[in-house]
Amino acid sequence: MLPRVATLPLRSAAAKPIISHLKNIFLVHGAPRVLVADNGQQYRGEEMARLCDEFKIERRFNLPYNPRSNPTERTNQTLGAMLRAYSHQNQKKWDDRLSELQHALRSAVSTVTGFSPHFLVFGRDVPVDGRLRLLNPQEDLDCEEPFDYSTCFKRLEILRADVLQRLSDAKRKNAARYNLRRRPDPFKPGDVVKLVNFVKSDKGKGFSKKLAQKYKAPFTIVRREGEVAYVVKTADVTGEPQSTADLSISLALTASCHLSAAPRQSTRVEDFKKFYPSCVIKPARFVRKF
Repeated sequence: MLPRVATLPLRSAAAKPIISHLKNIFLVHGAPRVLVADNGQQYRGEEMARLCDEFKIERRFNLPYNPRSNPTERTNQTLGAMLRAYSHQNQKKWDDRLSELQHALRSAVSTVTGFSPHFLVFGRDVPVDGRLRLLNPQEDLDCEEPFDYSTCFKRLEILRADVLQRLSDAKRKNAARYNLRRRPDPFKPGDVVKLVNFVKSDKGKGFSKKLAQKYKAPFTIVRREGEVAYVVKTADVTGEPQSTADLSISLALTASCHLSAAPRQSTRVEDFKKFYPSCVIKPARFVRKF
């Protein structure tokens, strides 16, 4: 996948304008094999499903509350910083320079690939000053005759393949550095875990998230999805399932076992395991199983 940003200002993040924008992109640049999106209803709804069925695109979704799995979020972070720099005086006109900021992102040379997204897509940089044509009348790929363009495009395909390899190598190096002091999680189907309780404050109901319970529990792991994602279901303190919850969690969202109902009359490990089969305890930085 060649990284290239496309932006569109919207009054509301509804499904209809998003689908219209995506369809225009597909008709210009072609349909992707996979569409990665967050868990918003505009992406999970039937309209988006019909669009993906029409273009034969596979849909994938982020883990809940874990935007790191979507590379778009990193671009959003950069774009947000750029918008703050230009719209801090009048935030109502934040979209006035959006097309210019989009061009800046597309024209920036990547330290990994060594090229700008514009060059990788069009085979040349996109000039915004007409005088540059006088200084460099030749195309960036040095195609002097019409029949040379086929050769130039073949060279561009070779360049793109090399760029994809560079991106893959950079991803592997970043993953090795990120995972240097991290260990694989030991969770298995049947383990009882807590989930981080993501809630919002509600002034009307007199509810503050700062005073809410930090974790929700207990949940039983049903199966593993990928490297750090799990499907869990609610369970009582003995680990028996009560109802199924369609929820995927990442390792970052898992927490310690539900310990508040542990038998107080005995602290033996055998008695603890009787009440909490496959219980998982997560101290400060280590995960230990009874």
